[in-house]
Amino acid sequence: MHRINDWCSIVFLLSQSENFGVVVVEAMAHGLPVVVTPGVASHIYVNASGCGLTVDDSVEGLTEGIRKILQADKTKLGQRGREYVQQHLTWQAVADQLELVYCKVAQCRKV
Repeated sequence: MHRINDWCSIVFLLSQSENFGVVVVEAMAHGLPVVVTPGVASHIYVNASGCGLTVDDSVEGLTEGIRKILQADKTKLGQRGREYVQQHLTWQAVADQLELVYCKVAQCRKV
């Protein structure tokens, strides 16, 4: 089975309306920098982690994003993404976050 980083060094997902964009999180988990547009829902993770860029949904925005990402330290960006996924987006991390929400709801409930 081939890994995503066997065939690319940067992942671009440009969309006006992408409900999640799991490929973005997969790329982050594999240590690849990412360039997305605001229409990709997972752009919030790109921004929060500092693992890449969210660019305008335009030719100019993409052109500037390509220029910036090619000049950036792609190893450092990839490391940030990998760490973010490990801390916030693994099954265990999401389950732990959900458990906290349930506990807060249960404690606030009036009996």
